Amino acid sequence: MVTDLRNHIPYKLLVKNNIPEVQWLHTASVPYTAPFFDETILQCLTRNPGMARFKCISSLETMIEASEYIESVPVTAFIFHISRCGSTLLSQTLGLSERNIVLAEVPFFDAVLRSDFPDSDTKKRALRAAVKLYGQKRNDTSDHYYIKLDSWSVYYWELLRELWPETPLLLLYRNPADVLRSHQKKAGMQAVPGLLEPELFDITREQVPTLNSDIYLGKVLTYYFRQFEVISRTSENYRLVSYHQGIENMLQIIQAVTGVVFDENFIEQAVKRSRFHSKDHSKVFAEAIPEQPVPVFLKDAFEGFEKLESLRLASL
Repeated sequence: MVTDLRNHIPYKLLVKNNIPEVQWLHTASVPYTAPFFDETILQCLTRNPGMARFKCISSLETMIEASEYIESVPVTAFIFHISRCGSTLLSQTLGLSERNIVLAEVPFFDAVLRSDFPDSDTKKRALRAAVKLYGQKRNDTSDHYYIKLDSWSVYYWELLRELWPETPLLLLYRNPADVLRSHQKKAGMQAVPGLLEPELFDITREQVPTLNSDIYLGKVLTYYFRQFEVISRTSENYRLVSYHQGIENMLQIIQAVTGVVFDENFIEQAVKRSRFHSKDHSKVFAEAIPEQPVPVFLKDAFEGFEKLESLRLASL
């Protein structure tokens, strides 16, 4: 049994003969500061190329049991988002403080959520263990732990709420026309018809071939907005967060919902960071929003956006 897991995380979920296994990664001193966690994994592998030849693999049960032996920081908040809505900027900003463990779209979490385990209890135990292992204390100052999920992970929000009933949920969203323009420049996985299981977006497999990328994304965004509305009307300890509020207001919301207090120096750093591109610190962020009529295929998404805006404003 593995008991010394300092700086080790499970990073690949493998299935052999219908039996799930876990491949481990030694993260050493690599900071979790890249915009997305797959970039952090690449940095770890580059720093230790021998890992490609000598793989450390265990059973899923060993991973679950081993998680009981590590010191971990409790999750401070889960960040759900509709993509291209400021979630990367927010996670990058939170990562400016050594007090914060910030994980942005961890592939292993996604693999566990989307895997077809023999029973739901195994998935729950695996997810709980993985979150704990990734949240292990890496220094003496880490005392907050933020997890930014993949946008499609909102499909599993009830499972996450069941496992972490007291943990705040941050629901980040943005005007759907802005999100569409961003994906038209460079499409994310959720914007490519059929690249992910369409059921994650309440789209049938039969519908996929009949939809072009814009119409498909319109349906995806509509699903996200509807899920956020469901959470808003049925759950507790959540907060709607609009991209259009700006990073300083986002941080104030996090303080209010989590009880975490950010010092003035951190807020100042955050505001400075927000002036640069979320995925490239060297580029000053500049966005020109053209005035265009709302496309018909975004009508439902816009209705969802306006409902969330009404709910958010009513809660102020």
